[in-house]
This record gives sequence, structure tokens and C-alpha cells, in this order.
Amino acid sequence: MPIRLTKRLPPTVQTTQGDETVTESERIRMRPTGLGRFFNQRFVQSVEVLGYLLSAAIGAVLVYSLVTETEVIVPVSGTLQPQVADVCVPQECAVLQFLAKAGDWVKAGAPVCVVVSNPEARIEAHAARLLIESVAVLERAEGLRATEALAAAREALSKLGGVQASDTLSAPADGVFLPSASALTKATLTAGEVVATIHDTATLILKGVVTSTQQSKLSVGLPSRLHLPDDHVTLTGVVRGLESGDSGSMVTIEFGAPPDALRKTLATALVDAGDGWEGLHADVQVVVGTQSLFKMMFGRR
Repeated sequence: MPIRLTKRLPPTVQTTQGDETVTESERIRMRPTGLGRFFNQRFVQSVEVLGYLLSAAIGAVLVYSLVTETEVIVPVSGTLQPQVADVCVPQECAVLQFLAKAGDWVKAGAPVCVVVSNPEARIEAHAARLLIESVAVLERAEGLRATEALAAAREALSKLGGVQASDTLSAPADGVFLPSASALTKATLTAGEVVATIHDTATLILKGVVTSTQQSKLSVGLPSRLHLPDDHVTLTGVVRGLESGDSGSMVTIEFGAPPDALRKTLATALVDAGDGWEGLHADVQVVVGTQSLFKMMFGRR
């Protein structure tokens, strides 16, 4: 008789999990296979490695924040303008003539103004200026009366003769020449009165008011930065002075070597505004020190 081979199945064993009864064959089918078994076997090791990596990353960030230095900045806002030097009369006198025009670049020591100090000469010089202005106006006028007035003004001007200069004033520094609009209209100027200004556009000065808290962090000699977005240039400067006042402290910051485009802009603004030019508004960063990145982020404010 032939022998029949049959596959012997494992005995069915029932186990209880919670409220459910699970057979041994069902448990076998529920076991993870492939990648699932691999990750289950290494779950603890993976968690440990991840913890080590996370700790290392946090430690690296902490060390970086402790060793990395950042600048401590005090912002200062104020008015930026060229360094100014005044042309003053040494004694009581009158301006006879300016030797440079508004907007001209003059060198230090160049003659820029002729004055007269003799009282009679001052009166004659003042009268001559008025007559010269009258002649210029009458030359543009029409009509018989304007023609007669022009002839009379020219005759009076010729009778005054030439006024002899008694002194010549020189430019105290290099810069853009800007005469005083009122200097020629006065018959007499007092000693020390300003008749013109020289604006050195190669050296820019910012004056701004800071609070007492900001002032306590500032000192003469600290480096400063001024960013010019239109020119894509950052100027470097130095704090030159601190003066205490009722409404705060005045800080003076000096910047050198501005770009040519900025110098031309300033020169044009000076000529257009005349005596009424007040400068350009600017925001400056004064570097008062350094501190760690950690202290900057987590230190006391």
C-alpha cells in the first residue's frame, strides 16, 4: 500500500492578549519581517545615536555662541555736513569785492575777498556797489526815463573813482567757497564778522544728540560707520567730541574720504541753499565694544 505523506501543521495554541484570543499561527503572521524587523532590532541603538547627534549639535551651537564675538552698537542720528572754516574780517571794514564765486573750489591761502577799512573808503565802496547794481538793472530796462537814470548812475559811478583796497582775506582751508549773502549789503562789518565760509567736502562732520544712557557708552576715539545706500558705500569715522547739554549730549563724529559723487551732491546743495543749508540727515552706528553671541541672545537687556 502506498504511503501518503501529509504536512503536519503546528499545533494550534491559543493565547490571550487583552480581551482577544490569538492563536500561535496568527502571532507568526503578525511578526514584522524585512525592514520592520531590522528597525525593531535596532530601535534602541538608533535612539541613542540620535540623542548623541542632537547633544553634539547643541554643544556645537553653544560653543559657537560663546566664542563668536558680535559688535555692540549705539545708533546716532544727526546732521551731516562738510567741515566748515569761516573767513572773518580782522577789523571794522567793508567788503569791496569777492575774488571767488559761490561753488568754486579754493585752496588754503588763496585770496578770496578784498576789504577796505578806511571809513570814507567804506562809504565809497558801499555806494559803488549800489550804483553797480543799479546800472545792471537799468541796462535791462526800456524807456526814456530808464535811459536817463542809467546815464546818471554811470556818471555818479565814474566820479567815485577807484577805491583802494586795504586788505585781502585768504581761504583758511581747502574747500567749496560760499560767500555770505549779507556781506555785500552792509556798509560796515564789525571785527570778527563772517563774510564767507569754506566747506571741506573731503571731511564730513555729523552732529547728533544722544540720551544720557547712550552717552555713558560713548567716548572719544570710538569707530563709527555710515552706510550710504544710494552710493553703495560705507564711510568709516571716529567720535571726535562729546558735549553735555540740557536736552542731552551732543556727539561729534568725523568721516573722511567720501566718494566723489557725494562730494558733488554736497557742493551743489551748498550753492543752491546758500546760507540756509542745514546739512543732510544721516544715521550712524558707533561701535562701543564687542560681546559674545550667547550674551547678546540670552543676556540681560
